[in-house]
Amino acid sequence: MNRLLNLLTLALVLLLIIGFSRPATTVAHAQTATARCNVKIPAEWGAFKGASDQFGLVFEDSSGTIRTVTQMPCGLDNAPNLALEARRK
Repeated sequence: MNRLLNLLTLALVLLLIIGFSRPATTVAHAQTATARCNVKIPAEWGAFKGASDQFGLVFEDSSGTIRTVTQMPCGLDNAPNLALEARRK
């Protein structure tokens, strides 16, 4: 009887080890599409020169004025918020 109990305990421990050692299955969830944001950049701001995490988007016009934009509200009716405008003398 004691030997049977030991075998059953060993079998249970092995089943637990095998059960916990299997990789967990992952469930893929459907992704929802996000709304697009359209922003109107005035043409007089010039050409796009680059972007960075700290300064945002950078534009330079023909007179050398540099403008940086860090926040852009969605919508073509809203003008982007200038963070910096540096003009040449």
